[in-house]
Amino acid sequence: MTQAGFPIWWGREPSVVDTFLTGFNFKGKKIVPFCTSGGSEIGDTASRIRSLVGDDVYVDDGKRLGGQISEADLKTWTEGLE
Repeated sequence: MTQAGFPIWWGREPSVVDTFLTGFNFKGKKIVPFCTSGGSEIGDTASRIRSLVGDDVYVDDGKRLGGQISEADLKTWTEGLE
């Protein structure tokens, strides 16, 4: 599993993340995007990532992590990803 974390900019991942994703072969991998933001939602980030990495890669819908997530909630979320 590959976790892709980044700040969210106006409901989308930064362009540098797109460049990274198109530069590697993720075939057979699972990508779980997560973002940090004080206000913007994760938006259509998973859809854009799917279009960049292709159909051979499972891309989870992901999650926005604001500043108020507890350690227990974070642990529960990550354990549910396996």
